[in-house]
Amino acid sequence: MVSSGTAYMESPYVRTDSLNESAARLWAQAMIVNTGGAPLACTVAAKIIDTARGKTVWEHAAQQICPPGASYWEQTIELSVLGSGGPMD
Repeated sequence: MVSSGTAYMESPYVRTDSLNESAARLWAQAMIVNTGGAPLACTVAAKIIDTARGKTVWEHAAQQICPPGASYWEQTIELSVLGSGGPMD
């Protein structure tokens, strides 16, 4: 969990939507809770790292306005698998 005073983000949820020999399609979501009384400008920075090689294979940053209460960041992620010329090569 990450906090910035009047807001916190719970651990992201990632699921595999599809997987085959050449590609993986993931879906990621994080819940951001603004405990203050006013909207906040929020930045979500996400990264997937191949820990065996120490290489970033995907990253994304998004800005959004987070109203008081819960809001969500959602992202579809498409990766090419090793040997297909994609980011994991």
